[in-house]
Amino acid sequence: MVGRITEVGVGVAVEKVVTVFGDAEVVEVMGGEVRALACLNVFNAEVVDRVVESVGEGVVIVTGQRREEGMKRAKEREVGAVVCVGHRRSEGWGIRWLKGEIGRWSEGRVEAVVVEEVEGDED
Repeated sequence: MVGRITEVGVGVAVEKVVTVFGDAEVVEVMGGEVRALACLNVFNAEVVDRVVESVGEGVVIVTGQRREEGMKRAKEREVGAVVCVGHRRSEGWGIRWLKGEIGRWSEGRVEAVVVEEVEGDED
């Protein structure tokens, strides 16, 4: 998912992302002004290329985990920053966001579904 934003400094954008997610495991700042945010499930060279081709270099990439291939390409393509918020944190945030959206679509007639996580199950 990629969204355009009003241009801001990369530091401001990164700070807002970290605040929204509550923390970050890895933050790599390349610099510049930011005009877009990209939330990626897959963080590899091909996806970074597609993001940069669609919105340009002024982008903060938000992803779950740091992947060497994606990080290398992000630096080569001179994106604004990469923020790795952690797999569990990004997944939980996405589920909470989706629950809110579904609640709005269904005029609040949604009940929470709780799924017990199996210890050691990372998938």
